[in-house]
Amino acid sequence: HGPKRTVLYWLCGDAERTEKINDFLEGVKLLTVNCSIFFFFAILALAEVVPYELTWLAILAVPDALRKLFKLNVEAVALVLRELDFWVAFVTSIMSLMCAWASFAHEGAAAAVVFLFVFLSLYTVDVLFADADLSKRVIESKGFKTVNTVAFLLSITAFGILITFGHIPLVENRQYHFHLLYNEGTVESVSMCTRFMSTPVLFMFKFIVKSLVYKGRTVII
Repeated sequence: HGPKRTVLYWLCGDAERTEKINDFLEGVKLLTVNCSIFFFFAILALAEVVPYELTWLAILAVPDALRKLFKLNVEAVALVLRELDFWVAFVTSIMSLMCAWASFAHEGAAAAVVFLFVFLSLYTVDVLFADADLSKRVIESKGFKTVNTVAFLLSITAFGILITFGHIPLVENRQYHFHLLYNEGTVESVSMCTRFMSTPVLFMFKFIVKSLVYKGRTVII
């Protein structure tokens, strides 16, 4: 597909500018991919295996996410957005991350919000929008999407284990009381986080199985 078929062209409406920006981002692809590795250091920082301040390194993964997003086929993205599988996984991911945000203590909240926002961005682009990447490399490499999904599955599972068993020092299992009509109850932030998280995890298992059984085919569309 040409530059007019990409998400970036849909955003800026200029084919020449789109081509220049995408060419520039592809030119620094090695740099952006290497910078995204720092995201894994941010996971270690959450657990304070390394200084918590290094959580901010997650920001360095944003340029690579934007590079991938800008070159996606906009018509394929539109097809993905029509699928229920996308919205169920996307909305429950947001709900899970909102519960996780609510669990962080005040002094660590800013870095945690940035980390989780970057995590959601990477998950959306690399997993949920994977069917919209029509680049030659991805099409010819039939197992690339599966590897990506497995990596995110392991990352989300690791984060779930850390937050559930209290291995993130700045996380507190806060209780929230609610009144709904004539009913009232209490929910716990960490518990709700892991419950909502289970849905994207199940969907990723589904995507992995589908991509292994039907090699070279889409997993959401």
